[in-house]
Amino acid sequence: AMARVAPLLSTDEREHAARFRFAHDQQRYTVAHAFVRHVLGAYLGVAPLGLTFAVGPQGKPSLVHQSGQPDLRFNLSHSHDRALLAVVLDREVGVDVEFARPLEDADVIATQFFSLAERAALQTLSASEKQAAFYRCWSRKEAVIKVMGLGLSMPLDGFDVTLTPDAPARLLAVRGAVATQGPWELYDLPPLPGFASAVVVAGGPLDAIECYSWDVESNLA
Repeated sequence: AMARVAPLLSTDEREHAARFRFAHDQQRYTVAHAFVRHVLGAYLGVAPLGLTFAVGPQGKPSLVHQSGQPDLRFNLSHSHDRALLAVVLDREVGVDVEFARPLEDADVIATQFFSLAERAALQTLSASEKQAAFYRCWSRKEAVIKVMGLGLSMPLDGFDVTLTPDAPARLLAVRGAVATQGPWELYDLPPLPGFASAVVVAGGPLDAIECYSWDVESNLA
């Protein structure tokens, strides 16, 4: 697969991939970014290598649109052996996928990064529910930060999301200077066994979300 997808990357992307120390990290980066170029190019009717990207102040990539092209926005996340790409029109988007590896220190990590409201909600759950709730919360929070394009400059405890199994995905509160920049809508994505994932869009509710599963061998060959 690598030999077929690597030519879809720009010179800069291939050089970036080569800087990873381990081969599996090189492969994941290469496949994920070839996937982005393949999908966005298909939406725009442009060859994958015909796309140009810019990077925001906090590292969020965006398409450089040519005259007459639709205002397509995207966001990419990858974890373990899965990549997740969100594509929308005319609004910012953030997406996150997390491989739910077993955690013995979820409470410690939550104390460091979750808000008071989230930590309180986590403590209402049984031990068997906590791990799924932890990753549910983490993926939602990462997606929120990514839609805002703020990276780590926005503290994870500066906003609250739902995390309990019975609560719909929602951004409950945002504190600080970014509180006036909404509205944002938070959505869970269809379950992927062993992973948690979420997407956030700016500008109010979406009419619909369409989800597709892609296989590298059959779609990027």
